Amino acid sequence: MKKFNRADKTLITVAGMFIIVLVIKTHYENVFTRGLLFCLEAALVGGIADWFAVTALFRKPLGIPWHTAILPRRREAFTKATIQLAQEQFFSRKNIFNHLKQFNASEQLILFMNDERCNMAAVRGADWLQQKLLLLDANQTAEKLIVFIHKNKDFVKIIDIDSLGRKYLRQDMWKNILLEKLSALIYDKLSGEDGLVYLEAQLKKLADKKFKSGMSSFLFSLGGVLDVINNRECAALIQNKILPLIGQIPDNGSRIHKRLLSIMNATVDDVLAQNIWSDAAAEVKAAALSPMVLNSLITAGIKNIQGQFSQIDSPLKKDVVELLSQAVNLFLRDLHDNFLVKKLINNFINDIVGRSALQAQGMIGNIVRRAIANMSDAQLNELVYAKTKTDLIWIRMNGSIVGGGIGLLLFIGITVFNK
Repeated sequence: MKKFNRADKTLITVAGMFIIVLVIKTHYENVFTRGLLFCLEAALVGGIADWFAVTALFRKPLGIPWHTAILPRRREAFTKATIQLAQEQFFSRKNIFNHLKQFNASEQLILFMNDERCNMAAVRGADWLQQKLLLLDANQTAEKLIVFIHKNKDFVKIIDIDSLGRKYLRQDMWKNILLEKLSALIYDKLSGEDGLVYLEAQLKKLADKKFKSGMSSFLFSLGGVLDVINNRECAALIQNKILPLIGQIPDNGSRIHKRLLSIMNATVDDVLAQNIWSDAAAEVKAAALSPMVLNSLITAGIKNIQGQFSQIDSPLKKDVVELLSQAVNLFLRDLHDNFLVKKLINNFINDIVGRSALQAQGMIGNIVRRAIANMSDAQLNELVYAKTKTDLIWIRMNGSIVGGGIGLLLFIGITVFNK
């Protein structure tokens, strides 16, 4: 059942009043009934004319085919006009760049990326990395990397084991660590009762080796019998003297540490001065870049990372999340404080958005064309009518109102003229 709107109700009301006044006029004809009938007749004509005009936009009123159903018949023109409106007004170059000038991309990004979103972005990044790594075929990836390494000679040149080794060997960091580890190992070996027993045994071995026969062996044995030479006391004396000395080795400021470091530096310089080091570095590089070794190293590395990522509550994944979170926060801090970075980001984002929006002009036209082409006449009529319903209703109502008003003025004018 059709639902009548206000314009329909107004037209029906005017038609009903016209019939009623027409009946009344046949029995009681006077100036008032004639004037009222004249006004209602004009209002009815105006309402019907505007109903016909509005209805003719969408369909054929009363089946009349001439210049009716304008929207369905002019669908192509309507489509072109809509496309032109979208492209030249909504997505015009002027409008796009005016909006971009008012849009501060860097500030919007800083406001959007709070701590929670930064952490969420880091977690999602780690999830994506985990998913990609777990799907990797270690052997295929290793083969591709080997091909890439051997095809790119510049990349191979970067791997200068000779220079890297020389640079590393001249650093004091590894030497300090080595001295610290060795001193701790020696201290542990020589301290306590076990250390005393070890030193005593070493002294006995030394005595047996040095004094195997002859007068020296006789005198040393005699000293032991008479308790003049006591290995345990010698061991205790050595332990008491050497342990404090060993304890000073890790101290960078101690004389023994500096002396040992000087000896190590001299040894390293002596080794690096010989051709044997360069030859050894070249051999190591050649061996490391061989397909078999590279395949083993890359495959083992990928499988090791995959194994760590596949663990429940993977520590490696947590480290990646923390690293990504720190990187995002550092980027946002630089974006906030560094004017050049902010300007670069704004220009970059505005350039991408501007180019995309300009490129979208053609896409918008195709989208509008396809959307309208997929609509039936009824759907197109409903779409346009729904957007203009209130205005169209008032156009029809205004037809009756204006028609009635003009009818009243005409009746008054005719009446005055006849008098």
